[in-house]
Amino acid sequence: MTTFLITVLLATLILLGFYALFYLSQRKRRRLGRDDVLQLISARVSGEGGIQWVSFLSLPIYYDVFLESVRIDCNRIESDENLVGQGQPVQLSADACDRYRELIQRVQHHFELTC
Repeated sequence: MTTFLITVLLATLILLGFYALFYLSQRKRRRLGRDDVLQLISARVSGEGGIQWVSFLSLPIYYDVFLESVRIDCNRIESDENLVGQGQPVQLSADACDRYRELIQRVQHHFELTC
């Protein structure tokens, strides 16, 4: 009986050790704020973007419903332009740039009203 208890105790300690190691080794994820989202959209309009833009489009924003709707709108613009999944930065059409500028104005207006 004592062998069984020692085995269970050691197994539990090992599992807790792995859990602690995994938990402590995770990078803290930075939350996107409104300024970050505006900066990402502006960079996309100016032809920059890069990996931050792809990450923004692909990772849901669970903590802010409005920013999530903005992300979905950006995905919609990208899919309307057939740009989803493009690895390299692609020049946007004038219509897409106009839609992004309208989205920037909408975001700025929303945050002026809520602050």
